[in-house]
Amino acid sequence: MASNLPTKASNTNCNLDADESNKFFAQIGPNIQEEVSVDTDGNENNSSYQHFLDNACPADHQSYLEAFDEVSESEVLEFMKSIPGDKATNDPIPLKIFKQILPTFISPFTHIVNLSLRYGVMPNSCKVAIVTPIHKSGEVDNPGNYRPISILPVLSKTIEHFVNSQLTQYLDDKGLISKCQYGFRKDHSTTYLMLDLFDRIYTSKSKSCRPGIIFLDIKKAFDTVNHNILLSKLKHYGIKNIALDWFVSFLRGRKQQTRVGSRISNFTEITSGVPQGSILGPILFTIFINDLPTACIQSTPYLFADDGALYFNNIDRENYSKLKLEMKSIFKWLQANKLALNCDKTNLLIFDSSNNLDDIPIEIKNDVTLVVHERKSQKYLGLIVDNKLNFYQHIEYIKKKVSKRIGAMYRSKSLLPLKFRKMFANALMLPHFDYLDIIWCKTYKTKLKELDITYKKVAKIALDVNPKESSISVYKQMGWLPLHLRRQLHLSNYMYRIVNENCPKHFIGKFTYISGGSRGGENCNLYTQKSKSHKEFFYLGAKAWNVIPQTLRACESVKKFSNTFKLLLLSKFSSDVMYKTDNSFNRFYQVD
Repeated sequence: MASNLPTKASNTNCNLDADESNKFFAQIGPNIQEEVSVDTDGNENNSSYQHFLDNACPADHQSYLEAFDEVSESEVLEFMKSIPGDKATNDPIPLKIFKQILPTFISPFTHIVNLSLRYGVMPNSCKVAIVTPIHKSGEVDNPGNYRPISILPVLSKTIEHFVNSQLTQYLDDKGLISKCQYGFRKDHSTTYLMLDLFDRIYTSKSKSCRPGIIFLDIKKAFDTVNHNILLSKLKHYGIKNIALDWFVSFLRGRKQQTRVGSRISNFTEITSGVPQGSILGPILFTIFINDLPTACIQSTPYLFADDGALYFNNIDRENYSKLKLEMKSIFKWLQANKLALNCDKTNLLIFDSSNNLDDIPIEIKNDVTLVVHERKSQKYLGLIVDNKLNFYQHIEYIKKKVSKRIGAMYRSKSLLPLKFRKMFANALMLPHFDYLDIIWCKTYKTKLKELDITYKKVAKIALDVNPKESSISVYKQMGWLPLHLRRQLHLSNYMYRIVNENCPKHFIGKFTYISGGSRGGENCNLYTQKSKSHKEFFYLGAKAWNVIPQTLRACESVKKFSNTFKLLLLSKFSSDVMYKTDNSFNRFYQVD
């Protein structure tokens, strides 16, 4: 079948062989599973995935997900409107055209979707993918250095969307997903994960402890999901009858081809993994590793899909006993689930001033030794975390990324109208300044000042004004806040979500109102807990919320709150004759 796939620059010019790459992507999961030897130690019950699953939160057996609700034509059309017209699909008709003509045959199209939901069968044509390899890092001729993204038919995307919606709703209503999992969940994000994690780190250090993190890297995690184990876990969480039949049909009989540039491979059957690029892939993987926290006795796990971190409140450099016990337990869980660690990328970061870097050998069993390597810094979820918590490396990383784009914009500024230069700056540069800024802003003012200089440079080149132009004037023309006010706005947005309970449930309990106030009383301030470092979110969040004008707190949506607060900050700082940039992370600008 022909496909309206865009050519990917990341794989067009490499020397990958399409057939060999396709075979590699199809076999990598089964090959890893075969290499994983289950360590029974004479007790099969303790080495089975069921041993860990039985300790996980069980489904409420008074209610199951036994079948899927059918959908209306209007719901299908609404979903199709949400898909960008340039999205790649494995169809002979480009998606843009498909969306235009869909209303003429929406009835039979919706009927097919409902037949799949009603009878628990995924059409075979929906289980055929074209894989586009996306280069991650390393040698470009090694298929192991690519992420295989599955491009699926539009009918498949549509059916998956409605199954995903009902499955997710069921899991949320029953509270079945571990609170340790922040990935691909409503009202969750990497920012919430980092806020909670760094609260623990700063609190521990204030008590003279030595906190640490082991960063887990699972080999080809999405590709290695064992279908039989996944189906058993779905059943454990209350998916049964027609709903379970649908997932059996979805996983069985999948096929794929791999496209490399203009070359395309033959078909290969897929017997392992969940397709990356599919709508259901993330939630199915989340279910698969949902019971991993039951293996964590000594640490607090943090998960964002397959990115895992084990937080230890205090690490003893003399013997690492708790760390070793924990990794043995994690290793057993991985073996039981036919997963394997990428040992070269499973690293330890200890938040102290020691100049020593230890390699910690952990004897798993007689013939297996796992070595955990200590590092001074580690990139986790896009943030470079260092052992001294000064974030120097991350700020240098931001400057480097932005500087490359500044050069491109400067060279092309005479060719691009002002409108497009602004779009370039907003779309390709601001995200680097914004991402997790309320985490890394707790660095020294000198480093933040360096970012301020880079930020101003972006604005002045976008506007093509004199380098000596007033910063306030430039920011006003761009509609930008100074960086320290952007950070205040971002922190305030998260506080609005928490106060209105649009956040992970355990975040709601981080804050309390002063003397009898309640969420309904928007005039009430939050109690500011004591903090030695003044860096914890529970301290800074309360301070940020308490300077927000009373009229803003009652906004009906986070979008309106954010836009209104931004306009207030813009108006205030640009007309404030006393305004001065203040990069103190624990002081907030007053607008009333």
